[in-house]
Amino acid sequence: MPFHLIHSFCFMSLLLDSTVLSNAKVDYEKVFSILIIIP
Repeated sequence: MPFHLIHSFCFMSLLLDSTVLSNAKVDYEKVFSILIIIP
C-alpha cells in the first residue's frame, strides 16, 4: 500500500473518530498501530 494512501486513511479515520467516537475508536487505534509499524 502506497505511503500517501496510508496517510489518507489515517486522516479519514481521525475524522471518523471525531464524528463517531464510539465506533471509530478501535479503527483509530489500529491505524496508529499500523503507522507505528510502518514508519
